Amino acid sequence: MAQTVDTAVRLGAKVVSNSYGARENGLALSYARSYDRTDATIVAASGDSGFTAASYPAVFGSVVAVGGTTLFKDEFSPRGWTEITWQLSGSGCSAYVTKPKWQKDKSCGKRVTADISAAADNIAIYFAEAGGWLTTAGTSASSPFIAGLYGRVGAKPAPGALYQQASALFDITVGANDRDGSGTKCGGDYLCNAQPGYDAPTGLGTPNGLAAFK
Repeated sequence: MAQTVDTAVRLGAKVVSNSYGARENGLALSYARSYDRTDATIVAASGDSGFTAASYPAVFGSVVAVGGTTLFKDEFSPRGWTEITWQLSGSGCSAYVTKPKWQKDKSCGKRVTADISAAADNIAIYFAEAGGWLTTAGTSASSPFIAGLYGRVGAKPAPGALYQQASALFDITVGANDRDGSGTKCGGDYLCNAQPGYDAPTGLGTPNGLAAFK
């Protein structure tokens, strides 16, 4: 899979989205070079296992790690929507990857995922071989959505720049991703609970237009 990233960039891709992941390990670190680019923005799904070990390749500090939310229509809110943490949105504290200088959270001394999130639950897709419209879920859906926004504005090195534009995102403050939704697996910490500002399940928040990506 690392070779596919190299190939995509060699052929001219300015944004590469990766809808796959595996539990981080020492072997995975040997592939970090393929995801550390100055010539393209690399985006990856944070995983669909809730709060657990960090996922490769999203855990690399050069990659925009994308978590997931559940989005509800809400006619009573100014936005018109209510958004909470998707219960399976992947988050984790790395055991290997050095904490990037732009990540300032306190409970993990190394890299934390995710950086940003987007709707990942009850996503409508058209699949002709399965009979037409159906719904699916996963950060494998939210990751390419974020990649598309980078494509709209012109890719640039990330994800550090996102942390300078956090005010341009919708801050997600409700929900947990520790399977039962109790938020207790991480001791009530931001590593598995949404909170004002940065939290691991939803990162800095969800897109509010394109401002955060410019």
